[in-house]
Amino acid sequence: MTGDVSPIPEPDPEAIRRQLEHVFHSDLDGAHDGLIELAWSDPKTGALAAAALFGTDELGELIERAVELNGTRNCNVYVGSALRKPGTAKRKRGADSDFYAASCIWADVDNDVVAPAIATCKQRGSPPTMTVVTGRNPHVRAQMWWRLDAPFRDPAVLRVICSNIAQAIGGDPSVVNPGRVLRLGGSVAWPTKAGRVLERTEVHVPDVAGRPRQYCFEQLVRAFALVRGPLMAVAPDPAETPSTSFPTLSPTIPPDCTPHENGTLAIGNLAVESVLAAIRRGDRWHDNFIRLTGHWIARGWSDAEILTVAEALTLPGYTVAQTQREVGAMITGGRQKWAIPNPANNISTAGPSPFVLHPVGLLDPCKRPPRDWLVRHRLMRKHTTVTSAAPGVGKSTLSVEEAVSLASGMDFLEFGIDRPRKVALINNEETRDELERRIEATCVRFAVPFPSIAETLYLHSGVDAEKFVVARRGPNETVIVDVRVGQLSEFLRQAQIDLLVLDPFVQLHTVSENLNSEIGQVMMALREISVAANCALHLVHHTRKPPAGTSHQAGDIFAVRGGGAIVGDAHFVFTLADMSSGDAEGLGIPDADRSKFIRLDDAKGKLAPPSGARWFEREGVIMPYGLIGEPVGVLVPHAFDREQRGPSTSVVVQILKEIDRRWREGNALSASPQSPRYVVPLMVQSHGMSPRAARHLLREWIANGMVGSLPYDSHSKAHGLKVLAWPG
Repeated sequence: MTGDVSPIPEPDPEAIRRQLEHVFHSDLDGAHDGLIELAWSDPKTGALAAAALFGTDELGELIERAVELNGTRNCNVYVGSALRKPGTAKRKRGADSDFYAASCIWADVDNDVVAPAIATCKQRGSPPTMTVVTGRNPHVRAQMWWRLDAPFRDPAVLRVICSNIAQAIGGDPSVVNPGRVLRLGGSVAWPTKAGRVLERTEVHVPDVAGRPRQYCFEQLVRAFALVRGPLMAVAPDPAETPSTSFPTLSPTIPPDCTPHENGTLAIGNLAVESVLAAIRRGDRWHDNFIRLTGHWIARGWSDAEILTVAEALTLPGYTVAQTQREVGAMITGGRQKWAIPNPANNISTAGPSPFVLHPVGLLDPCKRPPRDWLVRHRLMRKHTTVTSAAPGVGKSTLSVEEAVSLASGMDFLEFGIDRPRKVALINNEETRDELERRIEATCVRFAVPFPSIAETLYLHSGVDAEKFVVARRGPNETVIVDVRVGQLSEFLRQAQIDLLVLDPFVQLHTVSENLNSEIGQVMMALREISVAANCALHLVHHTRKPPAGTSHQAGDIFAVRGGGAIVGDAHFVFTLADMSSGDAEGLGIPDADRSKFIRLDDAKGKLAPPSGARWFEREGVIMPYGLIGEPVGVLVPHAFDREQRGPSTSVVVQILKEIDRRWREGNALSASPQSPRYVVPLMVQSHGMSPRAARHLLREWIANGMVGSLPYDSHSKAHGLKVLAWPG
């Protein structure tokens, strides 16, 4: 007896990652410390009562856990639609009171109305940025997600806009609360309702020209506004508009929204969300709108952008035209007060200049100056360096130590620093107090006099002060370079800064990190800073998180997170990685001690020769904070002994030449310890390596594809080692 047996689908980790990255990656505007809830049902009872919370930098662990759980029959997995507060208990279901920030607006369409729902969204000019198909039998069901350009933090208003969207498109009106969890895209949907079948959910993130990839919150408010009220005001029909008009007030910026000494603007002590909420309530509408307009002008918004968003903030009883007239006066006053012109991209009517090639002329290498290095083969004027690592490895600590070394002129990292330089360090995710603690610990550990860096190390925290943003996504998928870029370039030039450090890269922009067309423009804007200021630029960035206990990312340029334009534009790319178990074995380090060490590898070396790893050891410096002191972590250069360091480049080349010669002669060396042609004895006897180091090097060569074990004798089927790639 035969019959068709349908295979049980398996969860799709890549689809899960696609959804999680769309919702919880890119710019989170200070909400990176929020937590992502993974919830799952009891396979026996179906109760949705279990959960675990993960950091925004722990997507790999979340995906592994979700796949493991979902592989159990009748265990469905779900993800929180919004971030939970830091400090929320990590082993229980989240509640509405745990809401922290929403990077997306969502709706769940469980009835057979998905097609008309999408059509409605398009008609309103707001198609979803991601759709998760949760099932196709007996009819198509889907979640719709709208990515925001900045996280939203008002749970009451969030509930209203989700409810309005659900009402507009026929979605589930109950799936609107800020503590909601939704079925995880890419997971298997084990059926629990009549008529449902076993299916794997799908994740669709359209990449279509002209389709928005994120929205300003006010755009969605206006697109899906269904009722009039203090939160979701809709401009009335002009025929119904009462004769009352806005009171005429002076369009000046109030005292609590003034420029700082560094040229930045702040809205007093109020968060932007609070000002927006007050405007929607009609609470001191004019005064609060002046504050908000000043903030937008400072962020580099154009008049057209401000007026477009202002439409959605029209109060009941007034027309859009009245709002635009009043806000227009505020814009004029703000630009006059601070002398900030309306940013405009003028279209040149002149034709392109002729393209001409010139002969190279008479060259004279004796007259050419050397390259302008700050740190040889690492930091160079008018060039970009990227140092990338997984969270928690120590990239920020190393960047602080390197800044102190350059600012003091003391070469305690053994990078070859020969004299003091001026360094500007901008960190968008640490407080100034925390940064100063790291600087103090560095000075204490390496005996750096505090006066030596007092006037040469410049510091800015994007947590305590305004975050430095290079570029953001504008209308029609354009990339708008922030006005701060020009201001920073001029400051660096006048202060004669030698090195600018920006940490982390992900918080320098609000564009899609994976779109080369957008991220390339961000890299270009950053490069222009270093060129205009004649300084070196160091970007601190993240890698894709490796599996626990591995360091396969060491020296791997493709491990750098985001679009290829990041490493393509950078002249120097370095990776920072924990010591792997293989490293520890090759260097003779007990497995229990390998967590103490990290390695810095040159992953690109565009203008540098190949170099081996630099090792650092983690140490804690006890600082005199409080009664008993507090430890602060530092990284200390560590030189393993000659045997542990492995062979020199010349020895490596000699061994590879011997392997290549034996292969061509038909008597190939072997990777098998049982073979009389085993290569390790040759490495030990002829080149002075230890057996442990030789075995470790052989494993590395095979793993990275430098050598391979291939059949070399067609008659005996014997395998031998062949050189597949050469160093450099």
